[in-house]
Amino acid sequence: MGKLISIVVPVYNEAEGILEFLDEGLFPVISDLKYDTEVVLIDDGSEDKTLEKIKSSKLVDKFLVNVISLTRNFGKEIAL
Repeated sequence: MGKLISIVVPVYNEAEGILEFLDEGLFPVISDLKYDTEVVLIDDGSEDKTLEKIKSSKLVDKFLVNVISLTRNFGKEIAL
């Protein structure tokens, strides 16, 4: 196994923009990396459809993606 880059992203009520961020922003960048990459998305108690949108992302099919769903909003510091 080579070097591993871990990208940790806290999200909260991001249903409107999460697919654009993942599929059009993050996916092209990590596709070009020569290292193994994992993405850890931490849902900080979202009350919208953020989790459903994450699961439909093409990023989930191509890379190691771990999703952690917190029971309520704890704030980005705790989420990280």
